[in-house]
Amino acid sequence: MPHVDEFRSSLNLAVTHSEYSSRAARQEWSRQLGVPVLDEYSSEEATRIALEMPDGQYHVCEDTVHLDVLDPITMEPQADGQSGIAVITNLLNEAMPFIRYVQGDYITRPVNPAPSDINWSQIASIDGRLNDAFVNRDGRKVPAGSILDATYRWMFDCNLHLA
Repeated sequence: MPHVDEFRSSLNLAVTHSEYSSRAARQEWSRQLGVPVLDEYSSEEATRIALEMPDGQYHVCEDTVHLDVLDPITMEPQADGQSGIAVITNLLNEAMPFIRYVQGDYITRPVNPAPSDINWSQIASIDGRLNDAFVNRDGRKVPAGSILDATYRWMFDCNLHLA
């Protein structure tokens, strides 16, 4: 690709959005590009939900969205550190607001939020889709995204290429 070195020398940060990208994949892209690769967590219904910070935590964009993390069975608030269902209220759409919309994503709030000058709540991880999970022997759903992330990390560590 022409001008790759010129492009790389002017690049300070890359941001992924719209499609799922595992943390392992973003770390590998960061290594190859030589700059941080961070994620924007968003959806069609809620617009931008959260932005990943360099420490790996996501800051919820509380000026545009209200986010609850609920137990997938009881629909009660989930404890910090436990994966739960994202339930979103879009604060921007006045014509047709989404109020307590079940996003369908599993996310986890941190037990100990990272120190930050931004006084917004945080997400420790985006774990995958509700309808895209495995059920373990204990009957607990394991989001496919967590398995995908572990698989990518193993592939990168072993320098495996699928092409």
